Amino acid sequence: MLMKIDHALPEDKEQILKYYKAAYPDAHAVQLDAYFKVYYKHEETFVLRDEVGEMLGIASVRPKIIHLNDKNVKVSYINRIMTLPHQQGKGYMNLLVEGILNHFAKTDIMTLLRAYEPKIFEKFGFESAIQTVQYSASVNKLPKFSIDGIVPQPKSEGLMRVYENFTQHFDGYFLRNQDDFEQIRSFMAAQGGSIVGLSHKGQLQGYCIYKNYPSHVEVLECAYDTSGTLLRLLSFVSKGKQRLIYYASEKENILKVMPYATKNTQPFLLARINDQELFERLYDIRIISAYSAFKAFEKPLFNRDFQ
Repeated sequence: MLMKIDHALPEDKEQILKYYKAAYPDAHAVQLDAYFKVYYKHEETFVLRDEVGEMLGIASVRPKIIHLNDKNVKVSYINRIMTLPHQQGKGYMNLLVEGILNHFAKTDIMTLLRAYEPKIFEKFGFESAIQTVQYSASVNKLPKFSIDGIVPQPKSEGLMRVYENFTQHFDGYFLRNQDDFEQIRSFMAAQGGSIVGLSHKGQLQGYCIYKNYPSHVEVLECAYDTSGTLLRLLSFVSKGKQRLIYYASEKENILKVMPYATKNTQPFLLARINDQELFERLYDIRIISAYSAFKAFEKPLFNRDFQ
């Protein structure tokens, strides 16, 4: 069977959305609708097709700039990769991944990937590079604060400044601009979520990006200056809920301020070094693998891309 990989066509959008919903029946349909409303671009979507043009597999591949050891590096970022449910088990996922890697390895020193089952992609050279920690806590154990300083829908300029101040303590994060925060705002709003900030003397000190559910709140990202700012934000967004779920980096000592929370570490980003020699020259180091490349530097790792 003759197959090819190419960009999706503009007219493919609705059909691709239907395929994603069929492939991920457990996923929240609202999240997929929000993604296609805010982030989907046909020119950043790769499709494996058979000889008559039928879709067999689909993946989003977006250009990103990652900050690693004082350098900003262009990478390709694979997300939402899947084989159509009725085409699984035929090797099409392998063909799709290999085709994407062959295409981007020529231009990008590194390829990153988000996946629900990381082990599937080890054979392509991907390794776990950045992990995240999920904290779960009963809301009634959180301290209560006044709403003084709480800013609903803070301006993107302030959000970007807080993000830049927060991420200067980390490595492995994606660069963002004000347009990125506007997209995040729209993405969250389409899912019943929002962004809230905390201000002191007119200056934004921190923010939370979160989604609301009937009985709990899911905080996807917090950037903050102090643990007090973090607690005030978490307390505010969880009002009226029974449980708080919060995602943070491995090195943030969240149990120090929420000792009653449970902790679960999860893979977040996989990485593949496409050109090891070039990477070693760029950073003047020797590496064994993608894992060692991300662990080679002093700063802790942080990445909360959640599209």
